[in-house]
Amino acid sequence: GHAAMPHLAIDPVPAAAQLATALQTLVSREEDPLNAKVVSVTVLQATSNAYNVIPSTAVIQGTTRSLSSASIIDLRERIQTMAESVANAHRLNVTVGFSKDFYPATVNDGQLWQWFKQVMSEAQRSLPVDAMDLPLAVSEVPPTMGGEDFAFFAESVPGLFVLLGQGDGEGVAGQPCTSVTVHNPKFAIDERVLDLGAALHPYLALSAIDRLRRNDTDAAHAIKTEP
Repeated sequence: GHAAMPHLAIDPVPAAAQLATALQTLVSREEDPLNAKVVSVTVLQATSNAYNVIPSTAVIQGTTRSLSSASIIDLRERIQTMAESVANAHRLNVTVGFSKDFYPATVNDGQLWQWFKQVMSEAQRSLPVDAMDLPLAVSEVPPTMGGEDFAFFAESVPGLFVLLGQGDGEGVAGQPCTSVTVHNPKFAIDERVLDLGAALHPYLALSAIDRLRRNDTDAAHAIKTEP
């Protein structure tokens, strides 16, 4: 329709804007503040590129995050209901689609986490002080809403997902600051962590094999010493 005659068209733009705003209430007004959820609208597009044309369609995209699968399912149901209600109020048709498989929360196995801290503590004691450019400090971080493919593996077998930290605060030797988060145009990686990550994988694999070997040896000794 023509923007000069909006009464002769059905405008999806106000409906899309209203829905984008209303979706924020799914967390701020419907959810227990102690139950972490995120609804982020990241795309709002209309089919018209002309300033004087009312578009025929509008598209909203975004993401939902939570620390439980049940909460994700609940959010999807509420988004569906809210989208249909807003569309109906504006005399519009709406189609709501979700990705086939949502990402479950990535939950580390408690025993593997304790083992990892022990292994890294042993590495700290055995390596020379100047062996690496970065310190081998291990710390537990609060839960985040980042989605991770590894979560599907951790649902089937005990898993451990480790973050490699970086961030110098000011930048080193004229290099860009590496404290900016991902998906930011100023993000820059501290390439020293690449060496650490490359070394960490085989080190953990060999440490796990050594742990299994020692467990087998201890079990064999226990069998031999039985009366």
